Amino acid sequence: INMRKKFLLDLNDYCEGIFKKIFDESHNLELNLVTKFDLKGRSEIQEFYKQNLDKDLIIGHTSSGVHRDDYQFNFDGFNSYEYCSLGQQKMSFLSLLFAYIELFRYKFKTYPIVLIDDVSGELDQSRWNNLITYLKSKSFQVLITTANENFKTELEKIDEAQKIFIN
Repeated sequence: INMRKKFLLDLNDYCEGIFKKIFDESHNLELNLVTKFDLKGRSEIQEFYKQNLDKDLIIGHTSSGVHRDDYQFNFDGFNSYEYCSLGQQKMSFLSLLFAYIELFRYKFKTYPIVLIDDVSGELDQSRWNNLITYLKSKSFQVLITTANENFKTELEKIDEAQKIFIN
């Protein structure tokens, strides 16, 4: 849990900055770990597992633990799944994706190849333009699929981009 929290601190530094740069400077985005075992000591965790042992033996695996932890985006302090529009949720996810890329580059000194499927779905023209400007400024290879003709037109304006059209 502590290692995941440290990782989230590193990731949040990138994520919020990217979110503000590409999508919206007036909002705050934070990724948090949701776990049953936060702030519990070893003995409390062992006791929890002992209490659930019979049930876990029947189902064949532990029903709680680090493998059941989840991540939650907080958008201006609110759970983004409950509070945000689909567009805001997509912006949050894309910010996380680009934060992973930056952290990957920092740790491994290389860029990954990224595939983004139908990125334009819930984004408006302004955010498309911000996204394209961001992508132009980066060195990683990104493959973008879209069925949106307007977004395709915007992508075609990137001179150094390779375009593949499929009918």
